[in-house]
Amino acid sequence: MPVTVVGPSSIAGGLLAHAGGSDEVVSTAIVFVALWAGWVGWSRLRHRGFSRLPTTGAWALVAAAPILVVVALTVPRAILGPPPVDLTNRPASTVRLAIEEPTSGQQVPQGTTVRVRLELRDARVVPESTSTVVPDEGHIHLTLDGRLLSMTYDSSTPMTLPTDLDPGDHVLEVEFVATDHAPFDPRVRAETVFEVTGP
Repeated sequence: MPVTVVGPSSIAGGLLAHAGGSDEVVSTAIVFVALWAGWVGWSRLRHRGFSRLPTTGAWALVAAAPILVVVALTVPRAILGPPPVDLTNRPASTVRLAIEEPTSGQQVPQGTTVRVRLELRDARVVPESTSTVVPDEGHIHLTLDGRLLSMTYDSSTPMTLPTDLDPGDHVLEVEFVATDHAPFDPRVRAETVFEVTGP
């Protein structure tokens, strides 16, 4: 039975999804520690609490906060990040994918919201990212004119393209990828070309 996938709504040019792995959990924890340390130190220096904390300790906390943020953005990913994906031996999938909207050759006035609807058969879009790959579970990568717009984990929210597209032809490509974000072999993808018309 086909499933119509509509995906996340705000794709206005940015990448929307995260893997949610242990590296992100550790990074988030370190950022919270950095914010707390900076707040405590700053509060003490402004005489708004923590009077038992020596002034030198307060300065140390304020100085440590930005260092911790840099550590949060680099170290956990380097240590705990996902292992590299082997692209030479990819599994096959029986999933079928088609773009229902926009249709091939469809003309869209500039500034109009372009809704994206997909038909996905024999598959489940799942929120988890994992290296344990099964043929019927994964995510949808949406690319417009060669630029990745989103990695969809949700099949219930409407998905639209940016409204500031230039007049002319635009190539929309969608691909059903495995839960490790790498493609199946053969790749499960669909493509359509639509036209944005000027004023």
